[in-house]
Amino acid sequence: MARAYRWPLRRLADRTAPLAMARMVPIREDHPSLPGLRRSLAVATSFEGPSAIVWGERDPVLGRALRGVAEALPRAVVTRVPAGHYLQEETPDAIVAAVLDVARRAGLR
Repeated sequence: MARAYRWPLRRLADRTAPLAMARMVPIREDHPSLPGLRRSLAVATSFEGPSAIVWGERDPVLGRALRGVAEALPRAVVTRVPAGHYLQEETPDAIVAAVLDVARRAGLR
């Protein structure tokens, strides 16, 4: 599976998009990604439907950001898992359970 993640980055020229994405992380108040992030936050905080957060406690990228995400979705059921950044590979059952629970609470299952 790791090979599949590395495949798109095998040549230096193929690394432009990941580098551009990393540069979209806001590092100052006038960063160009902030307006979109603020709109996303407004949508999240106004959402009243069922939601879930599955959080990897060992995530080296987002590990400490759970408080902010949980505040944006205060009605979300939070599931903490002993995993890193790739939850879909490390703890897929927790993600499936969260999706099914949201569907059940939405009356879809």
